[in-house]
Amino acid sequence: MTIRWTSVRVAALFAALFSVSCGNSNMSSESPCEGAAPLPGCGQNCIAGAAATCPSGFYCSPDQTCRADCSFSQGYFCGEGFECTDNGRCIGGDGDCPELRLVGERKAPDVWLIIDRSASMSLPVVSDGQTPASPSNPSRWSVLRDVLVGPDGLVTNLQDIVRFGLHIYTDGVPQNINGQILQSCLLTGSTMPNLGNLGLATSVLPQNLCTAPNCTELNWAGATPTGLAVDALFQATDPNRREYWILLTDGEPTVSTDPGTGSCRQDFQRSLSQTTDALRRVAQNPNKNITIVGFGRGPLLSATTPGTINGRPTAPPVPGISTFEQILERLYYASIGLPDGTTAPEGPQYRTATSKAQLEAELRTIVRGPSCDVQLQGGAIVDKEKACATGSVQLNGRALRCNENRDDGEWQVVDNTRIRLLGSACDELLNQPSYDLNADFDCRAAELL
Repeated sequence: MTIRWTSVRVAALFAALFSVSCGNSNMSSESPCEGAAPLPGCGQNCIAGAAATCPSGFYCSPDQTCRADCSFSQGYFCGEGFECTDNGRCIGGDGDCPELRLVGERKAPDVWLIIDRSASMSLPVVSDGQTPASPSNPSRWSVLRDVLVGPDGLVTNLQDIVRFGLHIYTDGVPQNINGQILQSCLLTGSTMPNLGNLGLATSVLPQNLCTAPNCTELNWAGATPTGLAVDALFQATDPNRREYWILLTDGEPTVSTDPGTGSCRQDFQRSLSQTTDALRRVAQNPNKNITIVGFGRGPLLSATTPGTINGRPTAPPVPGISTFEQILERLYYASIGLPDGTTAPEGPQYRTATSKAQLEAELRTIVRGPSCDVQLQGGAIVDKEKACATGSVQLNGRALRCNENRDDGEWQVVDNTRIRLLGSACDELLNQPSYDLNADFDCRAAELL
């Protein structure tokens, strides 16, 4: 059975103000997309503002079709005093380019907290250097709950600026039916992303977990069907909505489904494979961003021998994997779409925490970034490097520095329709009830939608 609470989505309102846009006048008498033999790519459907939806040498016009006003390589030139850009536009050859001004507002991000509610979450936190954990340490679940919905919790403090959603998972409560133990593969409790979501978030996070008989669906802590939980959320959410997913887990995936019968298995190897497959499916959607956070446990995995748990067949661990970090590494590779065993690119990878302070710091860092994203309405960035080099972003009349090749940068390009404020500029954006934010780009860097 699935426990689900649903709240209403709230649409954000934005405004856009434009000055002169890049025109297509003053070019040669016939463009590559006119005449009896237009170039291949002309008229192709596209999504204005999205990356790489038109072939090289074309731009996405306001009518959602690919167009080129010039093509140097094909002999279509601009008029005197104008030059052809890489995306097929004619601009002033003296370097002066008409300016596009975008006015945007911060958009509250959708952040899903995907939380492992397995039995091991009731165990003490393994602090740095402790193996095994001291019995006097608080449970992983109590620390996690306090970090999220406690008096100074993440959801408590940020619920007015972040649309938090929670997706709690474990396997089903065991049921004794005529002497046979029956149990579903997946049990979830979810609340949809929304502002002011502290009450609903608290309702799906019980004070204490139950691992003994007579547990209820509200507090049962069983096995770890991570792949099934990720798949279930992916199927339930809007693929066209931009969301940030944070997967919080303290252990290896343990429950999988048999591909032939659909029955549940306590099979580490198959469960890990199903989990990484599920994460790769999510990674293929550019609107979903996943961060992996490992919390509260020591480095070594417990050995599993073939047998049964609650009547389910078990299998030994994956050969070559003996540490929690190796599990997190596999999950991280999958979350960015890479196959197992590949070398990940440089930059932030999975995150770990073994204390309340570390977990608080990691989660606030993860959520802070998208909280300072600004949506640019009515226009799109077509060249990120030129946008940083020639663009001007002003917050409350103060010019901000782009972070290109500098440590004190205050804004960066996220994608074609979003910029992100950094450092003190992010603080200013979040802490002031009202603000003015303008972004000016020349037509080498941006275009009207």
